[in-house]
Amino acid sequence: MAKKILWYSILIIFVISLTSICVGFVMAVKVSTGPVEEVSKPITQQSPGTGGTASNDQKNVKILILGDSIAKGSGDETARGIGGYLPDNLKNYTAKDIVVNNLGIDGLKSGELVEQLKNGSLDNEMLSSDVILISIGGNDLREIQRLSGIDRQNAFRQKQDAYISILKEVTKKVRSTNKDAFLIFVGLYNPYGDENNGDEAQFIHRWNYSTQLVFADDARAAFISTYDLFKLNASRFISADKLHPNSAGYQMIANLISRSLEDIMTKI
Repeated sequence: MAKKILWYSILIIFVISLTSICVGFVMAVKVSTGPVEEVSKPITQQSPGTGGTASNDQKNVKILILGDSIAKGSGDETARGIGGYLPDNLKNYTAKDIVVNNLGIDGLKSGELVEQLKNGSLDNEMLSSDVILISIGGNDLREIQRLSGIDRQNAFRQKQDAYISILKEVTKKVRSTNKDAFLIFVGLYNPYGDENNGDEAQFIHRWNYSTQLVFADDARAAFISTYDLFKLNASRFISADKLHPNSAGYQMIANLISRSLEDIMTKI
């Protein structure tokens, strides 16, 4: 009797164990073969350029030069001027072609430049330009050379105030036409050398400083100081007319401008 009870007990334990094993196996199969929707979905990658700015497919960098005889390149025995040397320098910073449109005019004054801009005749040229380079003011300042003493001082202040007011109009017109162009302004130099010309150096310093302030708050503008370049090198860089740069002088100015544009050329 005792043996029968023992065998029944063993049989019951075996059946329970076998049942537990089967149940566990079935549950494991369910977990491993769960519904498809519970499996993590792959992340979809956004197409390149979606939501970003359009790529710039422009093939040229367009430079517009406006202003006086320095802008034009007068005095350069090779007839190249700033506009002729810039492409050679800038091609080191971009694979695009450099196209220069030089509209400089001998003897042009600031009042005449602003009238050019106001009548809209240059709107298309400005609108299509990546860089707008301006040289103006030298002919305005030269008007007081015949004066002396207190008359010259008073005339300088009046001339400078009028010039700065006009220059602000010029920059306002440029920016209202093309807010994205890089604006480069070429400062004045003293063609006579500091040691040969009394208060001329003082006038030019004050003129350049007030000019530079006009562009101080424009993040896309640069004032190019040429004064020190000619200060001790007038004999090397001034042409035979004793006023304009020669070929070497224009090359040096173009070098200064090119270095100021180096970092932004990749953004054009």
